[in-house]
Amino acid sequence: MSRGREEVISKLPIDIIFDIFSRLPLKTISECRWVSKKWYALIRNPSFIKLHHARALENNSCYVIFDCWWGGFSLLDNESSTETLATSYEIKFTDFLGYSLPFSKFNSRVVGMVNGLICFDHYNLCVIRNPTSEHRLTFYIFNPIMGDYIRLPLSPMHSRMDLSENGASGFGFDSLNNEYKVVWIYRNPLEYTNDVEVYTLGSDKWRVITSNVPYISGIRKSCVLFKNSLHWVAYIRGKPCTTNVILSFNLAKEEFSIIQLPPQFDIGFCDELRCLVALGKHLCFINGRVPGALEIWVMKEYGVKGSWVKEYGVRRESIRRPIQFSEMIELSNGEFLLFNHLKGICYYDPHKKASKLFEIYCKDKSVDYEPMFLAGSLFSPKNVGYY
Repeated sequence: MSRGREEVISKLPIDIIFDIFSRLPLKTISECRWVSKKWYALIRNPSFIKLHHARALENNSCYVIFDCWWGGFSLLDNESSTETLATSYEIKFTDFLGYSLPFSKFNSRVVGMVNGLICFDHYNLCVIRNPTSEHRLTFYIFNPIMGDYIRLPLSPMHSRMDLSENGASGFGFDSLNNEYKVVWIYRNPLEYTNDVEVYTLGSDKWRVITSNVPYISGIRKSCVLFKNSLHWVAYIRGKPCTTNVILSFNLAKEEFSIIQLPPQFDIGFCDELRCLVALGKHLCFINGRVPGALEIWVMKEYGVKGSWVKEYGVRRESIRRPIQFSEMIELSNGEFLLFNHLKGICYYDPHKKASKLFEIYCKDKSVDYEPMFLAGSLFSPKNVGYY
């Protein structure tokens, strides 16, 4: 852009500038940061960032990101909304961006995603060989659009040797208090207790939660944010059998509660083929252990056991692999997009009970990755306290 045009735009009232810029695609806005110091300050303005994100959510815009095995992080950038993706005959993305993370992908995983921010945890295997080295568990918050990340402070609890087997974590946004929080739950198999820590972004330390902590025998890794609470599929060992439940943590009150699964799944084994997702206004339970199909159970009234309804069934050949919390989204028309395998997307119409498969075209066809849907944003994890 010429300097003259930049000066003309800069002379407009700030609310007009905000309105114009907030309608631009996210990638374009990100690149505009480097035009001038004035534009950088504008795009970093907390009010503008919130306005741009709100408009992106209204337009149902979506990015597909790829958590690569080699420790990199790639983004397939599509400027169309997910509605356009679903009705097109092929999905072509305009760019393939690469970011390197400061740790190995082999020992890390995605904890959660909210408002364009992604939380990773990294499990440091080097501690086995050198107990005096860095703590075993480290958390990172990353914005793949902006390329910004932070590393959370370490906690003494995270130096335990069996974290990978007995721990679970979650990442969410407390909309009531405008705070981002990371929750860590450690199941102590020797003392039959659960230790819980919470880290609020912008603070300098982890806090221990001691009240209202139920004992859970085991927790599945996948965590879902819904209604200002984090949710995990968990189980409680007892006599005569093990009971499956949903463990919920309210981010504002910092309190736990137990939510019942559909009655058919109270007892039995809940593995990665059975998980939670948030679709639109409902918390949903995915049952992938039905031969030839993927069942989607919807909780019509949040927290009420009797409100579970088996609402959808997707043919197994349309999926071909387990569905995780970040791999399925509901469109504004009530239809779904979900990943069917490493390089494809399934578009499912629940009204017609029909599905259609799309291939994702990208420049680097040799990339081995795990895909996730993401509503991108300009939020920086370095400045979360200012939004």
